[in-house]
Amino acid sequence: MAFGGLLLLIASFMFRKKGGLSQKLTVELNAAHNDLMLTWYEHTDMFIQPLAKKLMVDPWKSYRIGRRCLIYGNQGCVYFDVDKELLVAYHKENIKEVSRERVHTGAQTSSTSNSVGLATAVGKSGLSVGGAQTDTQANTTDYYEWHFDILTDFISYPKISLILSDSKSVEDFIGQAYAILKP
Repeated sequence: MAFGGLLLLIASFMFRKKGGLSQKLTVELNAAHNDLMLTWYEHTDMFIQPLAKKLMVDPWKSYRIGRRCLIYGNQGCVYFDVDKELLVAYHKENIKEVSRERVHTGAQTSSTSNSVGLATAVGKSGLSVGGAQTDTQANTTDYYEWHFDILTDFISYPKISLILSDSKSVEDFIGQAYAILKP
């Protein structure tokens, strides 16, 4: 029984959260996950060029969001989602409305306060007179995301809806796609 306890103690020491073996395994797991993601993205990218050649007329642009992609140009757009095995193509005449909106999703405030005080004893009365000054600093961070929708006259798949994180590249993509696809 004591030997089993010793083995358990050694194993828990080796795999503790800050242990060398645990950290090595975490690094290897993260590297394997990154390799998997890159392979998935490369697999998704394999579809962009052939689909654009088959369904679009030059010039066209594309924007990939994980395993989803929007290919768009003056004649319409193609949307595909590899995970859902979904492919839809819309001619410009089928697009009824395009909307974009930057949505506020919340805010986080952090603050710090520092107080400095001084008091003076009044004779031998046991009373003290003084004051304090408090300095408070607050910092609020707002969070946003983009909602981009393409509404069509297709009953089977009437809308492409993308919810994207807020960044300059996403804002640029949405601005270009909106300008090109807006009826």
